[in-house]
Amino acid sequence: MSQGKVRVDGRVRRDAKYPVGLMDVVEIASVKKTYRVIPVAGKGLALVEAAGDTKGFKICKIDDKRTVEHGHLQICLHDGRNVLLEVQNPTNPSEDVYSTGSSLQIEIPSQKILKQVKMTEGAYALVTAGANLGRHGSISRIEPRTATRPGIVEIKDSKGEAFRTVLDYVFVVGEGSALIELSGA
Repeated sequence: MSQGKVRVDGRVRRDAKYPVGLMDVVEIASVKKTYRVIPVAGKGLALVEAAGDTKGFKICKIDDKRTVEHGHLQICLHDGRNVLLEVQNPTNPSEDVYSTGSSLQIEIPSQKILKQVKMTEGAYALVTAGANLGRHGSISRIEPRTATRPGIVEIKDSKGEAFRTVLDYVFVVGEGSALIELSGA
């Protein structure tokens, strides 16, 4: 680490105590390996090797968005990053195409937004908490939250088994299939 051979999300990290979390991309130059931190059933968060062209981007969940000074938009992501979008017309922000709960594919280290993956039926999702931690599959139904009940998502995995989980535990990782390697999950 002191030689600058470890990168987290494309940036050199020299502190051995630097925290890594969900979807972070860890690159170790001396062994020419790249890993992604994802939830694995029965294990919690684990390092899974990132294959080929998936090394150059990170997927971030949109947790919140707000209007800031001069009518610009601030998108708050799951890992603490904030993306500021400059709006041409604050009274009718045509740039506001991002929705909470969806995910962004972000190029690393440049932080450029490559595309948005919406939280919709048919999207591919990964469960990040709860009893179904690490399970993944295609979203078959989304039940919206009410004042007394959280939103519920029904997911059909690759074996054809359907399971339900809380909306807040769902992380969208692709439109028809996963954009990243989930073989360890």
